[in-house]
Amino acid sequence: MYLTPHDPHVDGPMRFKPLFRVHLMERRSATVECMYGHKGPHSGHIQIVKKDEFSTKCNQTDHHRMSGGRQEEFRTWLREEWGRTLEDIFHEHMQELILMKFIYTSQYDNCLTYRRIYLPPRSPEYLIQPGLFKGTYGSHGLEIVMLSFHGKKAKGTKITVSTEGLES
Repeated sequence: MYLTPHDPHVDGPMRFKPLFRVHLMERRSATVECMYGHKGPHSGHIQIVKKDEFSTKCNQTDHHRMSGGRQEEFRTWLREEWGRTLEDIFHEHMQELILMKFIYTSQYDNCLTYRRIYLPPRSPEYLIQPGLFKGTYGSHGLEIVMLSFHGKKAKGTKITVSTEGLES
């Protein structure tokens, strides 16, 4: 039997609060609301970068700042992003990784780029159907892995980026 790291949150969402909301309008236009921060939805922007890729950007980053400073922002981010409190992670081995991810994320003020992920074709002959899988991946918490088949070989490709990869 395999003894992998256990994370009881594997069935929940990867982020507990939406990042942005897009309202589709007539003539292929849209309005965007940034959902980040404590002052409620505020103005954002969406840009089609190329086929199957778009970026969102917050237009009012002052809505992300809190009167209690970075510590209050970190506590709020921790609750929204991980569904945990500072006290929950006090004894966890991932403290430094979580803090580094917060610093990296807040530095870009919610300017994010998204790319479509094409799922591999399914086949009844596969023991496990290919697709995206969410699970515990080492000490980085929840990660997404894409399982695909190439001939008689299966391949697992890590989709999410850990904080460790952001520094190199």
